[in-house]
Amino acid sequence: TESDTNQPETNGSPSCPPYLLFVARMGCVTGVFGIAVARVVFPALGKDILHWSNSQIALVTSMALVGQAAAVLSTYISAWWRGRTWPQVALQLVMLFSGILALFTKSPIVFGLAFFLIGFAQGVAYTAALYHGIAAGSSRGKAGGIHESLMAGGHIIGNVFGGLAAQNISPTAPYSILSIMAGVCILVTLSAAYFYRKT
Repeated sequence: TESDTNQPETNGSPSCPPYLLFVARMGCVTGVFGIAVARVVFPALGKDILHWSNSQIALVTSMALVGQAAAVLSTYISAWWRGRTWPQVALQLVMLFSGILALFTKSPIVFGLAFFLIGFAQGVAYTAALYHGIAAGSSRGKAGGIHESLMAGGHIIGNVFGGLAAQNISPTAPYSILSIMAGVCILVTLSAAYFYRKT
């Protein structure tokens, strides 16, 4: 039936708490912000402040894509991320940690690690937000439309506000913003889980 085709396969994954869709979408937007900063804003920092070569900058920024690829593989081979709160909190902690790493380092290796972690967290958050949108009962078209709108919003915020922060505050300010956004996500997620269990 139509309703059956609009629902994802669960493969034994637990049912989703009602707040999980909002949490997953928050994590997705935060992750996309981090990806936009890594791929669009960072090259100016690498070239003008750190004085890296173009090949170094390209290699370091590409680690975000490697992280996304690893995330896609991880979500494909296992359902560990479905229907549970702790994976969302873990991803948000990873983004928080990645922002702090990028904020205080000048090492290509550490920047590469930070961008890999951002890419991985964003990749899982992307998949989780889309999956939980469909699992919540939305049609595939509606869930996909909302999902892609959030993706576009995250890119705009990362490119525009990340760029403005880097230009007017500090070249590393976007990573502070990423950590703050991730921290807010953590607080919202833990609060939602707490009040859900109390009801």
